[in-house]
Amino acid sequence: MGNFTAALEVANTDWHITLCFCKAEKLGRFRTGHEATASCKVIDVKHWKDHDITVLIFDNPPGGLIDRRHNYYKKLGYGYDHEFIPHATVAKGNQVDKFKHYIGKSLMVGGEYARTF
Repeated sequence: MGNFTAALEVANTDWHITLCFCKAEKLGRFRTGHEATASCKVIDVKHWKDHDITVLIFDNPPGGLIDRRHNYYKKLGYGYDHEFIPHATVAKGNQVDKFKHYIGKSLMVGGEYARTF
């Protein structure tokens, strides 16, 4: 058994938004060549103490790109082993002040990929 994850890249960064993350006994057959991109709004910046990381939290309106792609993987049986909060990890430690200026801005996301490890 291994792990399976799929994500959307945040354009012009090395960040990504994880759509699913779970244990997988085997992988099913599905398409990963989803080409859509969308402008997604940052609604908060938080320090997650449990993992000691700073994350950008993205809006996730019903029917938006993040919602559609997350639900696609759920329908295939690939869930999220934690509460699904669309986010991009941007730094180790508490660097909320450094990234607060992103709140209210929209970033382009797309470049979907999936992998096992």
